[in-house]
Amino acid sequence: MKTRIECLKKLLRKKKLEAFLINNPSNFFYFTGVRLDAGFLLVTSSRVLVFVPGLLFAEAKWRIKNLTVVNLNKPNKITDYIRRSRIKSLGVENSISINLYRQLKKELKGINVVLQNNFPEKLRLKKDKKEITLIRKSACMAIKTWHHIKSWVRSGKEEWEIYNEIIRFIMGQGKDWGIAFEPIVASGNENTVFPHYRLRKRKVKQRDIVLVDFGCEYCGYKSDLTRMIFLGKINKSHQCIYNLLGEARNRVLDKIRPGVKCSVLDNTAREVIKKGGYGKFFVHGLGHGVGIDVHELPYLNSKSKEILEEGMVFTVEPGIYVPGIGGMRIEDMVLVTKSGCKILTEEKE
Repeated sequence: MKTRIECLKKLLRKKKLEAFLINNPSNFFYFTGVRLDAGFLLVTSSRVLVFVPGLLFAEAKWRIKNLTVVNLNKPNKITDYIRRSRIKSLGVENSISINLYRQLKKELKGINVVLQNNFPEKLRLKKDKKEITLIRKSACMAIKTWHHIKSWVRSGKEEWEIYNEIIRFIMGQGKDWGIAFEPIVASGNENTVFPHYRLRKRKVKQRDIVLVDFGCEYCGYKSDLTRMIFLGKINKSHQCIYNLLGEARNRVLDKIRPGVKCSVLDNTAREVIKKGGYGKFFVHGLGHGVGIDVHELPYLNSKSKEILEEGMVFTVEPGIYVPGIGGMRIEDMVLVTKSGCKILTEEKE
């Protein structure tokens, strides 16, 4: 955590900021290693302070060993400390609430309060060895869950039953495990056309397609996986779409290496799908970063300006959603290596 804070301080100097205030829970976790229901991290050139409400003070003192923890229920307002420290320029996250931003501007008159777009998030782009280890374990559990679910699902099961079984299986792995997000379970031609379908009311039938999208969380780090289940013989339309998605996925994987623009990957998948006649049915970006959050930098879409670097982790998830025929998506997680990529959700069974 000390190294991460030092990297943040270097960025502060580069931006000519004297301090930075963090209250995004994911960024707070990245720099402290602890998740709390509420809290602020103030980083200056000389000090790093954690401010928490009195309700969380004892827990924060117990869990955060190497930083000074301040009780906000006492007369220790963050703005008072900033003024006493004679800080003239303060960076804040662009995810800060408008009310808090206005409060800071009001109470810090004479101090330049500057919104910074994705400031800590850019430090999180490249994963270190420990993060990669945790993400790998999370991805492996996602594959284990997938193998369980695809053998468990059968005609007559309802979508909500599959949803519950995914959660039950992941949570049953032990105290360090959780779900990364609410699973998506969509079945049949009518429900699979919605990329983020949520109703979970339909009963699965023979010859249905079933889309399952879920992820695991292990020690604070997440995974994300989407697979298709075919109950009985697959029809020609579904087979065509599935094969096209596989081709798009493979073409993208061949292009992944340091120095490649994220937009190039999105365009590669889009060209394959367009050539196959389904271009207008690919309605979302190709992928997104995964780590502490299940959606984080880099984002893989046609407008993305990010350039791939070794250590980045993201999804590749081409999808086609055709009303009346059905929707399909294949989603894998990849790690950018020195010369290419490693598929973290590669199936070994």
